[in-house]
Amino acid sequence: MKHTVITGLILIGFLGCLGGCAITPHQPEMLYSIPAISYLREAPKYDSHVVTEIYAADRVKFLNQSAGWRQVELLRNKQIGWIPRDLLSENPIIAEKYYIIANGVPLSDAPRKDVVSYNILSRGEAVQKLEQKDGWWRVLVLQDKAIGWIPAEMASETRPLPAGLAGTPNLIPEKPAKAVPPGPQPQPPNHYFVAAGTLPMHILPLKDSEVVKVLALNSRVAEIARNDSGWVKIRYLETGAEGWAEARYLKTAPVTKKSEIVTERKYRKRGHSRKPAKGLEPEGM
Repeated sequence: MKHTVITGLILIGFLGCLGGCAITPHQPEMLYSIPAISYLREAPKYDSHVVTEIYAADRVKFLNQSAGWRQVELLRNKQIGWIPRDLLSENPIIAEKYYIIANGVPLSDAPRKDVVSYNILSRGEAVQKLEQKDGWWRVLVLQDKAIGWIPAEMASETRPLPAGLAGTPNLIPEKPAKAVPPGPQPQPPNHYFVAAGTLPMHILPLKDSEVVKVLALNSRVAEIARNDSGWVKIRYLETGAEGWAEARYLKTAPVTKKSEIVTERKYRKRGHSRKPAKGLEPEGM
């Protein structure tokens, strides 16, 4: 009788283990983003700050989960954040590619022809469509991960053959370059690297204004504007996010040694005031 009871208890425990295994399925380590564009957030809620944009077919590493959300590391740029579970797939996603059909296509910061562009695309370059607006596409250039806007008619699903091959029609006639008008020409933006462990980008040049994004050490940014109180408006080149940051935490070269990292304590030791100048007027966004 005693032997029968022990055997029954072992059987119950075994069945319980099977039930538990069925309730908690295996979570794959690698997942893939489904939408053309979505966001990783600092916390598992929609009103949390955006850490970075994430695109279709981006590969992420699973870290944690909470009530319909997954915390992941985006392998493309090593950023960590939360994303709704339904926007991830266990199976690899193949992003749809488009190709630039002419040489000299500007990759603009806004969907307008009057915007100066310092990034020019060439015929045959592959891009991924992120969104569209009024005849313009926002695209991700697959070669260097640059992001910007192009006219929709400048991209095709079919990759064009190199121009000049026999029997290969030009999909769009290439126009001769226009003469440069006299007068001062716009200068390319200055580029910097974040020299702090983390650097918040603010919506206004004030420490207590809303944080748009937090940049990591050695993130590359472009200068847009500057004021007289030590603040620089910058664009994060990885995603196009814009905001204000303190100029003291930016350097013209990447940080290669721990001693080169700028901290608040080091800055104050050099005799700088911790408080910003009074009467600071926010500049236009």
